[in-house]
Amino acid sequence: MITLKQLPTSVKLFVERCDAFIVGSAANPNAVIQDVADIDVVIPFHKCDVACIIIQSAVKDGDGDEQPSAYGPALNVYGGLKFIESIPIGSDWQNISIDVWPSDLNKFLLSSLVEYIWNPKFNLRYVRCATGDKT
Repeated sequence: MITLKQLPTSVKLFVERCDAFIVGSAANPNAVIQDVADIDVVIPFHKCDVACIIIQSAVKDGDGDEQPSAYGPALNVYGGLKFIESIPIGSDWQNISIDVWPSDLNKFLLSSLVEYIWNPKFNLRYVRCATGDKT
């Protein structure tokens, strides 16, 4: 299970300052940080200005033991912002793609495409339960 402490700095800031939720595979209770290629973060519309400042800070050159972003912010295919942040895993660095979605959380709660939603600040997890027979 991924913990708040293992998340990239920018994602921790999104959670703390923007009341963000993590959606998708990174919110899976069985996920481990080493196997995560991307983290999808839902930001409420009224916190987009704060999120932009966090993204700007994340893609600047790192200081000390931080490594600079490998990829600056860009629009992703579906209209969110995407950037890559490097995090330390043991003695190596792992690049994790971070997608920031300014949206209403209800959109994701009602979507059949999203199975996992997690708020690390309050450790709340939503796992979609399958009902009936899938054929």
